[in-house]
Amino acid sequence: RREQDMRLLDDDAERHLDPRHVVPLLLARELTEAEAASDSRVQGEDSYRFMLVMPRAKRDLSDPLAHYRFAGRERRQVAEILVQVAAHLRYLNEICGRIHGDLKPRNLIQLELDVVDANGAVIGTKLVWCLIDLDASCAIGANAGQKITSSAFFPPEMARQQLADDNDDDETTGACTI
Repeated sequence: RREQDMRLLDDDAERHLDPRHVVPLLLARELTEAEAASDSRVQGEDSYRFMLVMPRAKRDLSDPLAHYRFAGRERRQVAEILVQVAAHLRYLNEICGRIHGDLKPRNLIQLELDVVDANGAVIGTKLVWCLIDLDASCAIGANAGQKITSSAFFPPEMARQQLADDNDDDETTGACTI
């Protein structure tokens, strides 16, 4: 079992990404049928039967956006979040040659990271926002949208294609989209 776990990590491109930008996977493995059957969250034919272990996050960005009301009031805090997200996306685009593919508040999590001095000694901690969930990621120039993302956050290009596909389906089934 341990050998299979390590193989999954070795095959995982995320393992090689800079953890200052993308939250690293500590462990990734496919669940057996028995393991999946014991978890009510894993259901259906196309269910996702993988266990992914990452460092513990404080929260995802959807929580402060919904509850802390800093947008429009805490300009400095909003700017700090935007600068961090822009740096992460720049890293993915320019260094990795990839797009995220499913950027949304739930895919940005806040971690508490150690601050180290020039000698490598930990001198404190800081809270930072990092990217997660790269399963919709693809190389720049490749066909995007191979994985269906959260429909509430489709980029316009994918939304147009999804609507066109839905309308094609509706014509064959006789359903109507409103």
